Amino acid sequence: MINEVRERAELYINYAMQGLGRYVVEALMNQGVGPRSAKKVMESLMRGGERAFYEALLKAKEEYLVYKKFIDKREGKEDREKA
Repeated sequence: MINEVRERAELYINYAMQGLGRYVVEALMNQGVGPRSAKKVMESLMRGGERAFYEALLKAKEEYLVYKKFIDKREGKEDREKA
């Protein structure tokens, strides 16, 4: 837990120095987007601009939802929710 908080802070500080802190916050506010995913999303911003940022953010969210659905199904949560 402490490592994740440190990673989030470092990510924010690194990009805030470039005036891009709001993008880091926006990325980290999304469910399933942690520091590692946010870093990839921010790299997309640096390479391709704002449009690339939002495309990468959407992709990260989609990947999380697919993964979550898989885990929920494996743990039987999906069946319990329908009942």
